[in-house]
Amino acid sequence: MTNPSKEERPEDVVITSDHIVFKRLFASRRVVPVDEYIRTASKEEVQQVLLGVGWNIKHLATMGLLSSSLGLEQFGVTTWRRVVYLSTASLIDIR
Repeated sequence: MTNPSKEERPEDVVITSDHIVFKRLFASRRVVPVDEYIRTASKEEVQQVLLGVGWNIKHLATMGLLSSSLGLEQFGVTTWRRVVYLSTASLIDIR
């Protein structure tokens, strides 16, 4: 492997003779928007997902945050069937 010059690599990547070190790394899960997920889900799965959406709204409010839009497209379902809030940019501090 050739060692790129300092100008050719980002500052958050360090290359040594034995290792490549990433100072920052972003990992994300595969998430399906709730409104798409419920189209193909069973009745029981839909019920669990909608309870998860309600749980997310409740906990956002407990933290003093409210979404400017509470549509189902703002939430997603992970591969582990956990419901997550997708759009942190639209959160409003209500404290």
